[in-house]
Amino acid sequence: MYYKKVFYPTFFITLGIGLFGAGFSEFSLGRFGQSFFILAPTILFIQYNLRFKNEYYFYGNLGFSKGKLIIYSLLVNVLVTFILIGTSVLWN
Repeated sequence: MYYKKVFYPTFFITLGIGLFGAGFSEFSLGRFGQSFFILAPTILFIQYNLRFKNEYYFYGNLGFSKGKLIIYSLLVNVLVTFILIGTSVLWN
């Protein structure tokens, strides 16, 4: 639930970077992974510190602290990035 509001915008923005960042000639999975790793924490900050400030109370009532949510999100970002870059290396 928490990560869904971050994942979808990040995925579509980085998909555009992966498609159009290579100059329309080819899709770059490595560039997609790198941009996902950079943009996901940025979008996380924008979504939850500027736009949905009061949702931390909701997650706090469920037993999740702000630190746990951020660490969980960063671990998922690293996992997704390594999978994408690893796939890119194996593919080529």
